[in-house]
Amino acid sequence: MTPRFLLDTNVVSEAARLRPNPNVMRRLERHKDELVIASIVWHELVFGCERLPPSEKRTQLEVFLSELANSSMLIIPYDAEAAAWHGRERADYPDWDLHRLSRMGRLLPSRKSTI
Repeated sequence: MTPRFLLDTNVVSEAARLRPNPNVMRRLERHKDELVIASIVWHELVFGCERLPPSEKRTQLEVFLSELANSSMLIIPYDAEAAAWHGRERADYPDWDLHRLSRMGRLLPSRKSTI
């Protein structure tokens, strides 16, 4: 497998829906051997499932996540090298609004920028 597409939580979640968007599903199927997710995406999927009350929806999502975990889709780890790069990027981010938010004591959630 050659990783080519890094999926975010919304795209993976679409595949878990009862009636997923057919266009999304066609593209996922077409590129199934080239898809990867970041470990933070896996975290968000499991977290979302665990927060659901016992229900049919939760059970279906647990099955989906189990199948995803046992699939050939690679989950890219958030290792020391990635964390160091992320720290440098956050510190050097040229976007004025981010710096403005920082001066106000508000930062974008770092977990979102790890993707």
